[in-house]
Amino acid sequence: MALNGEGGTWASLKAGVNGESGPSDSEALCNFCKCIFDFGSVGVKFVRRPLSVRDRPVRLILDKSKSCVFCREVAKFYIEWKDGKVDDDLVGIPGQFLGNNWVEYSLHEQKGLANVIEEPSLNRIRVLFQRNAEKYPDSYNDSRPLLQFQYCSQPPLRVSAGGSLCEWKECAPEQAYSGRIRPLLADTRLFLEWKKTCCAKHGDPCNLSSTGTRPTWLRLIDVTERCVKDIVIKDDSSYVALSYVWGKQELGQKLMPLLGNSTENQFRKPMSLTRETVLSTIHDAIEVTKCLGEQYLWVDCLCIKQDDSADQGKFILQMDSIYAYASVTIVAASGGNADAGLPGISESRNNEQEPFKIHGSGVSLLRTLDPVKTTKELTISDDYWYLETSVWCERGWTFQEKLFSRRALIFTEEQVYWECQKATWCEDGFWETMQPPTFSRPCFSKDIRRPWASDNQEAFEKIYVNLVQEYCRRKLTNGSDGLDAFRGILNALEREAGQGFLSALPTSSLSKMLTWWCTERSVKRREEMCPVRLSDGNEGMAGHFCPFSSWSWVGWTSVVELGFISATSDLIFYYLDGERHLRKVEEVSSKSRSRDEEGLNREITLPEIPEIVRSQSVDRNILFFKSTTAKLHVRHEGFDDFKLEKLILSYNNEDVQCSWFHVPDLKQGDKEVCDFVVIGNETDSRTCIMLVIYKKGVAYRRGLASLDATFWKRLQSPNLKLICLG
Repeated sequence: MALNGEGGTWASLKAGVNGESGPSDSEALCNFCKCIFDFGSVGVKFVRRPLSVRDRPVRLILDKSKSCVFCREVAKFYIEWKDGKVDDDLVGIPGQFLGNNWVEYSLHEQKGLANVIEEPSLNRIRVLFQRNAEKYPDSYNDSRPLLQFQYCSQPPLRVSAGGSLCEWKECAPEQAYSGRIRPLLADTRLFLEWKKTCCAKHGDPCNLSSTGTRPTWLRLIDVTERCVKDIVIKDDSSYVALSYVWGKQELGQKLMPLLGNSTENQFRKPMSLTRETVLSTIHDAIEVTKCLGEQYLWVDCLCIKQDDSADQGKFILQMDSIYAYASVTIVAASGGNADAGLPGISESRNNEQEPFKIHGSGVSLLRTLDPVKTTKELTISDDYWYLETSVWCERGWTFQEKLFSRRALIFTEEQVYWECQKATWCEDGFWETMQPPTFSRPCFSKDIRRPWASDNQEAFEKIYVNLVQEYCRRKLTNGSDGLDAFRGILNALEREAGQGFLSALPTSSLSKMLTWWCTERSVKRREEMCPVRLSDGNEGMAGHFCPFSSWSWVGWTSVVELGFISATSDLIFYYLDGERHLRKVEEVSSKSRSRDEEGLNREITLPEIPEIVRSQSVDRNILFFKSTTAKLHVRHEGFDDFKLEKLILSYNNEDVQCSWFHVPDLKQGDKEVCDFVVIGNETDSRTCIMLVIYKKGVAYRRGLASLDATFWKRLQSPNLKLICLG
């Protein structure tokens, strides 16, 4: 029984869902929906009858869509989502429930910011689509959309109505956090009102930009004259910043507008930045900036010379300050390139909102306009971060841009959100109320929203790991940007937490951080070169590059999970500064002694470092330390029952029990004699060793393991060796 044919069952279901046929009572519910929901609990209410997750096959929802108003709304979305391309294999055949895909229903309760037990919660109905795991074992990696339904007053509020724009305090209490009808073309007066309210009522958390240095001047787009200007930044200066994704530089016949030595004069001419000369996202951002009452807009492709290394370096080192001092950041979270535009500005949105009533409950519901695409990690009980699957949220550069923005105007496919330090607002819901309880739903978890302050070393390390893991999940078009796209975050951690860094690793706990591990087999060394950026403003190094450090996570790709093995180490680390002076790394736990517990001298002097190695040291990319070493045989014996690689260490034909934390790039059947260096101690009884490969006197990390400390002492060389780790 195929469902795709125009005259088949699928066509009749589609007609019924769209209202071409149906029951006389359009507000009725099926027995299942009557039992699972107390629809009167939706909205800001105390939940009288909590709901556990309930499953229902998609087939039954489609069958009941002709007679049940709630099934009809779920089926309507399902038809839109599948675009009519649905067959028996997907929805299941009646009576064959093993093949069915299903839907999970739940009533999601969100607590207020005060987290007071006596306060009501904000309750929404959530609908999560699932695929049968037994029949579709790979379906866990598929997109699983999430629908949300919110309470809606009767008649529903509308964005363009005066009360929604200017008279928030006078709104009836029952309308707080209720659904709202937004126009297909955005009413930008609402965005201006959001900004005015934040500036007037939120105080220091939103008005204080940063403790960092304010940029002295910036190139900015004058949105009135539509050209690039040099603007001196004063205490009362104000500008908007754009956070977006470039995508491919050539999109059909349109080219990415790039400021450079050859185009600068042209872009400085009044009215040079028109719809014809800039891509849609930039054009729409210019219009939004004007609607916010601002004159200047910062866009990287037009405010940094893209063909000038010195100019790029100057502004990349200020990226944290540029976004922190912007009055608002426009976030283009819809589309995958710079020509996608800002939905609702030049081009209309698509989704027309239609409230529907639930028979017998006196309740009207409205589907939210939150993006519905979800990731495999999301479950029905999670807090839903509405940007998590956007292309914008996958890109490396945009991470620090959002992190430093004190206020953000976020454009998604169907609606716009406001996020600042004190509030989150949206077009499709009346969230601007000032009456308690107060609810918020930031697009990022609280752990990584302006996380710079830390009370102690342990707290700092937790913050640092969270930031690194979130950044490493993102993608970069150019691998050479691996450190540049994280420099703003490092600047903030240096400034706010008093930390120092070498190749993105904190010097305060360098011994521990060097033992980072990753179980991902796809982890690979960055082949691109890292641009040299000297914080002292030395432009003589502009255009210079050096290899990424193998000893830092930033020198590798696909490092998703970050953990550390070693908590203790007797190693003393050194590096060469920009003037080739030898500097010792001062760690929080370092001891003021030059010899370890075995009496071995670990101090290093400059003459000990070979000249061939010194010449390769650029921008502190090589670490120097003394440690014990050994050569071990490594062989790859395939995979075990858990599909984990079996890498065996041996010495003098004796196999060594070890644990791998970073698997080297060996293939099944490979046998090699490899160099190992002690890098720390996993425990008192286990030694952490790094597999390295030597090139021109410099050792490069290849893998990481731990083994029995007693065994290592049997085979290690009796003397310390100078290690130059690049």
